Amino acid sequence: PIAEISAPYVIGDSQIIIGASIGIATGPDDGATSDDLIRHADLALYSAKQAGRGAYRFYAAEMRATAETRRSLEMDLRGALASGELLVVYQPIFDVREDRLAGFEALLRWNHPTRGMVSPEQFIPIAEESGLIAQVGGWVLRTACMEASQWPDHIRIAINLSPVQFYNAGL
Repeated sequence: PIAEISAPYVIGDSQIIIGASIGIATGPDDGATSDDLIRHADLALYSAKQAGRGAYRFYAAEMRATAETRRSLEMDLRGALASGELLVVYQPIFDVREDRLAGFEALLRWNHPTRGMVSPEQFIPIAEESGLIAQVGGWVLRTACMEASQWPDHIRIAINLSPVQFYNAGL
């Protein structure tokens, strides 16, 4: 069905190409009520979208646990900046031609009070999807630049930006 939905359409003089992702939940195994089935189909759809274009996924119980973990991390991330859990660490960049330290790459880390160090691979996508990346990314830029302003002139800094940040006019 996805291939059929994704086939080009001709409307007037234009050819329209759409894509589709499908989330599937079946009753009664995936839910006894319509609300349960809709919620579980939505979780399967989210999983299908993460898999890329033109994918479909059937609901699986672990999808709910994954969604709850993600939701919990998002809520915790909202408070992490204010509570000082986020930190910038610096990885040295070495100039081998000159045989000297050339600068540092600023890296964001999250020291969660109960989970310990949370991997950026876990929390950066959450920050991007939830809209928190502008606030978090802005903090990283300000912090890293403030700290780098105290370094010797020949030491440079590299700061990674999320592509999502470029949509923010205030960047």
